[in-house]
Order: sequence, then structure tokens, then C-alpha cells
Amino acid sequence: MPNDQHRQSSPQFKSGPLITSAAFFGAGAVLLIAGFAIGGTHVFQALRRWVDEMEVSPSDRAKITYAQAKAAAAAGAEAWQKAPANANGRLHPATRRPRPADSDLRLSSHAPRRRSSS
Repeated sequence: MPNDQHRQSSPQFKSGPLITSAAFFGAGAVLLIAGFAIGGTHVFQALRRWVDEMEVSPSDRAKITYAQAKAAAAAGAEAWQKAPANANGRLHPATRRPRPADSDLRLSSHAPRRRSSS
């Protein structure tokens, strides 16, 4: 067992490949940051030009849409509160849907029919 006595407890690394890989990693990180900066600046400028060319700005469009939704909600609430009701508190018969006739309740021609007793 003489080979067991010469073994070391940790692996041996050469410094050259580690330094090279660290340099490439650092260069890649710098290129990544530069790419994000250039791409982000371009996208930001394009979006700014697009917004400047709009006839109505996004904030004004949001205000208009909010005012429309608010008016529609108020009109719906008023119509609901002022719905015609009879003495029982139910909707006026003209506003109810008609009930289906008994003949309309059959689902298919295979529905069981009553037999007449003769």
C-alpha cells in the first residue's frame, strides 16, 4: 500500500486554464452588459418615438376609457334601479321572457310518450 501514502486529499489544478476561463467569463459578462445597454436603449427610443407619433397619448386614452366605463356603469345601475316592477316586486310581464310551451320541452323525437288507455 505504498501508493496510498503518496495520495493527496484535494485535487491538483493547473492555474493557466483557470485564469483563461475566468478571463473569458469576465469578457463575456462585459459583452452581455454592453448588449443589454445597447438593445435596451434602442427599444426605449423606438417606444418613445411611437408614443410621440400617437394622436392620443396613452394616459389620455386611459382617462377617456375610464370615463366611458364609469358612465356605462352609472347608466346600468340607474336602469336596474328604475326597472318596472309590479306589486309582487317582480319585473313587469313585458320584460320577462316567455315560458316555453309543453311541446317545446321535449328534447328529441325519442322522448317517451304517454300511452292512451283504450
